[in-house]
Amino acid sequence: GTTTAAPQAASQLTANDLITLTGDAVDFHGRGLMNLKFINGIESISGIGGNWSVDKDGKLAAKTITADMLTTKAITLTQADEMTTIDSATVLLGQSSAQVHNAAIKPSTRVFITFRKDPGSRWWVDEVGDGFFVVKTSDPTAQDSAFDYWLMQVDDKRTPPPVVNPAPDPSIAPVPVPDPTPVPAPDSSTPPATDQTVTPPQDTTPPAPDPTATL
Repeated sequence: GTTTAAPQAASQLTANDLITLTGDAVDFHGRGLMNLKFINGIESISGIGGNWSVDKDGKLAAKTITADMLTTKAITLTQADEMTTIDSATVLLGQSSAQVHNAAIKPSTRVFITFRKDPGSRWWVDEVGDGFFVVKTSDPTAQDSAFDYWLMQVDDKRTPPPVVNPAPDPSIAPVPVPDPTPVPAPDSSTPPATDQTVTPPQDTTPPAPDPTATL
């Protein structure tokens, strides 16, 4: 790495106030960057690939910002052809539902709606899926009922609640289970049965007379 020190007269640095350049990194050794001046037509500083930049007016532009808390006076949302998270739709006269298509909608998207016209009955978001959501009213509308919607993505990282089996209903008596019928053990004192041959009784009925016999 290369170690440099600013001139004493310009910065009032001591010999130990150094800046280290290592490869493509600048180490300020815990010191802040103050009073940055843009010269020679340079209007901003930016990261490699243009993923972030800060201009001379303090405007920060970045692809993604992750923060624990955001405090601001106003929010401006950009509507573009490729994606918009805030828009309008209408439940037409005599209809009781409207399906809105938007590529920014996912099953986990929260949909916030504000009606501009009175739909004349109860309404709710009935379904949210990939690229669409459905608004329904309890009765057909008496007029074209326009509404604004705002889509907000939710990354739910909460721990799922434990699965709790429902307690049995005390009003339902348990069904008794009958005890199995015992099978008696064989009696060892009874002698085993012997093989006896049974002779069927003989037929003693005289035979019928022969009708062909001559008297």
